[in-house]
Amino acid sequence: MGERQFQRCVEVFLGIFYRSTLRARMNKMTTKNKTLTVVLAAALLAASLFSIFSSRAAAASLPQTGALSAPVAAAPLAKGSLKATKVEVPGVFVYTVEQSGNGVPSAAGSVGQYAEAAKKKSLGFLAHNYLAGASFAALSPGQLVIVTFSDGSTQTYEIYNVLTFQASNPDDFSKPFINSSGKRLTARQVFSAAYKANEVTFQTCIAKDGSSSWGLIFVQAKLVK
Repeated sequence: MGERQFQRCVEVFLGIFYRSTLRARMNKMTTKNKTLTVVLAAALLAASLFSIFSSRAAAASLPQTGALSAPVAAAPLAKGSLKATKVEVPGVFVYTVEQSGNGVPSAAGSVGQYAEAAKKKSLGFLAHNYLAGASFAALSPGQLVIVTFSDGSTQTYEIYNVLTFQASNPDDFSKPFINSSGKRLTARQVFSAAYKANEVTFQTCIAKDGSSSWGLIFVQAKLVK
């Protein structure tokens, strides 16, 4: 690698814009130090790319909340995310909240806080349609949602919208979905439409035509100020 190529490589990796200062320092560096600098810069770049692609991959497939769903690898909540412990819709249900990452709880009476949604500052609650998710169909605009957090605080939300999508492949939620207008959307597009910052979203599967995972229903609620 030539001197100029080396200098440009380091500048790109580290995002250093004061090139004149960098070049002056580079002239004083030994070959060993230059090698260590390139290795460090490459490692930082690789870590950043891994984080980006991992996030995109997770959002490219939605959790299956029907009877045929398979276990999903757990993922911790993003740093700084609110950790919910209980969610209630007065007169309809009260559920405990499990920190199940991107998976779906298998216990009755509980929902899972969706880790991927938390990255968008959204409170996503997942449940199988044959367990807690069976009650999501009873939700409608105007109803209140009360969420209790690990620090004892609570926040109140109001349901304002219900989204439904048919799965093009009920056994693979990474495949496209079809909305109520007949438009095909990718799993990532559905995720973006369903999960919004500072909102609550309940997700479960729709059972229809002999399939427990025919499609998905999302119930969205906005924070009451």
